[in-house]
Amino acid sequence: MKYLLILTVVVAVLLSGCSSNDVSTPNSSSDCPSQGLQSNLQYCIKLCMLDKNSVGSFCDKICMQMDNLDGSSGSKFLQDQIQQFKCSNCAECTAAQLTRIAEEKKNKESADQQKVLEANPELCNNQSTNDMIDCFRSYIQRNNLFEVCNKKSSEEFDTAICVFENIKARKDVLKDICDIFKDFNSLGLEKQRNEFCLASIAVFNKDLASCDETGQYKGTCYAKIASNNSVGLIDCDKAGIDYVGCYIAVAARTKNISICSEVPSTAKVQCMQQVSMLALDLNICLQITDADTASGCVSNFLSKTCPTYTDSNLQDCNMTGNDCLIISEIRDKFQRAENWLNPDICYYGIAKKVLSINECEKIIDITIRQQCKELITHAT
Repeated sequence: MKYLLILTVVVAVLLSGCSSNDVSTPNSSSDCPSQGLQSNLQYCIKLCMLDKNSVGSFCDKICMQMDNLDGSSGSKFLQDQIQQFKCSNCAECTAAQLTRIAEEKKNKESADQQKVLEANPELCNNQSTNDMIDCFRSYIQRNNLFEVCNKKSSEEFDTAICVFENIKARKDVLKDICDIFKDFNSLGLEKQRNEFCLASIAVFNKDLASCDETGQYKGTCYAKIASNNSVGLIDCDKAGIDYVGCYIAVAARTKNISICSEVPSTAKVQCMQQVSMLALDLNICLQITDADTASGCVSNFLSKTCPTYTDSNLQDCNMTGNDCLIISEIRDKFQRAENWLNPDICYYGIAKKVLSINECEKIIDITIRQQCKELITHAT
């Protein structure tokens, strides 16, 4: 009966609304009364009376678990609750509680740091080498950067450079993170991953000298840099036997097809193709010595410069009489039969554009010439 009476008093006190704000760190501004000779139950009631701020903490937790308040179990439960309250509110913590608080603080700081790094990966640069590598690796993995960048371009160098651009690593630490490339086998970067990484860094930094450290990627490294930067043939010569790709890149960038004569015969066609793809100049097409490449050059020129181009419609191509002559010369030179190499269709397009029968007279095929004249006559 005595124990039941005490419980009734506890319940009455608890239900009166006394409760506590449960905080994770000690607050030394509050003072807890000493327990003295009071039982855990009596002492618990006294602590409860100190804290009546909100529902859901110290007193309420005890109230919700009154079934534990029997015998030694109840005393142990109250003792634990009292110690938790004293640590949270009175800065009276056991060694175990202090250890837990320190761990929670460390975990929170780590989580906060991860959030900051997620938005600012360049902060990884400020860490020690091992931590920096782990930091960048974590950022790459969380954001699936290799996969994302690979979807933008399947070309391996473009993928690697995209990753470098996103992680914002300092130029002087890029070499330290080449080890990360070992984690990503999906790109096919096998035993040469390190050389590939170094070559990608050289291209990213536009550093020709570093290409010499990239093994089998040396030639590609020179060519990649030459394709987008002010690199001349003298610079390409520094690549030694790996100069060819660099020469082709310079030829394409400068639209200078004469450079193709300075590469081995096995690479001439590739060189001319690269130049013709970028030049968009029929005069360049005329200089090409390979039949398929010359024909492709004209087709590429028409498809890139004519909004409504088809094999038999050059009306909107803004062709000139000189363009038709070049097409005719290429057609005769290589004995090709493609429609886009038919000068009659070229002249027909000009006639339709300027509504001139004189242009129709330049057409060799009698049928096409007659159709051209009838069209112009009706149109005018």
